[in-house]
Amino acid sequence: MPNYQVFVNGQGQGPYTPDQLLQFGLNAETLVWSDGMPQWTPARLVPELAARLGVPPSSPATIYPQAMVVRRPGNGKLLRWFSSAGMAIALVCFLLPFFSISCAQTGQKLVSFSGTQLAFGGEENVKNPMGDLGSGSSRSPSMSTSSDSPGATPEKKKVDGDIRAMLAFFLTAAGIGLAFMPRKMGPGLVLLCALAALLMLFLLYLKIDKEVATELANMTTAMNSGAGGASASSTPSPFGKGELFRVDYGPGFFLPIVLYVTVGVFGVVGLMKKPSTGIQPA
Repeated sequence: MPNYQVFVNGQGQGPYTPDQLLQFGLNAETLVWSDGMPQWTPARLVPELAARLGVPPSSPATIYPQAMVVRRPGNGKLLRWFSSAGMAIALVCFLLPFFSISCAQTGQKLVSFSGTQLAFGGEENVKNPMGDLGSGSSRSPSMSTSSDSPGATPEKKKVDGDIRAMLAFFLTAAGIGLAFMPRKMGPGLVLLCALAALLMLFLLYLKIDKEVATELANMTTAMNSGAGGASASSTPSPFGKGELFRVDYGPGFFLPIVLYVTVGVFGVVGLMKKPSTGIQPA
């Protein structure tokens, strides 16, 4: 008993036994192929499959006069490769800076964290903002720094792994392989991975924006208060008024978002793509 391949979603799948084909929803118009057959052929033109379907076998000339059965090139496999490549690039983006904290007045970057550090934890050198802000000609003598002061050298800032960043990382990694799952399962799963990872990044953004902003606001208030007390004389405060620090989001945050949206579009196209009949006029 020969096994047959079926032509679905623009590509051949299988081989399967006749019983398996019936379980998968074989119908009279499904294109099949087996060793010894010259081309893809509707199942009702194969005597063995026609008998199982309960239809009388016919010749190709009777069913399709002046027509031939061909294998149309499909783009389903190409979409899967694009989706997998997009998720792979998004995974690499986790190595790039996710967000950084900079001095608002001078623009000097004080600390930067990558996506992998946010996902699995890590340490980063934090530059001393006092030395940066106090480097101007109008700085107060009480805020000058020296090489033997504790704040003159960079300090280690430790960040614990966040479950949102970790889930986004693993969802991205899973999407690389899930894109090649058979039939519409591949586009559907990679679409879910991209949407879930996008949601995790959004939730992570909300957490960072809230917690870091609160911490920096407290630091700004404390440093402005200290500067105001120390500069009670006519010497102006080097800090001035307003925010001292700002949070900047880097390519490790924005690029995965663009890639998740792109992969999501590929997934929707893959789900909406109709199977090719493989029949065209001669």
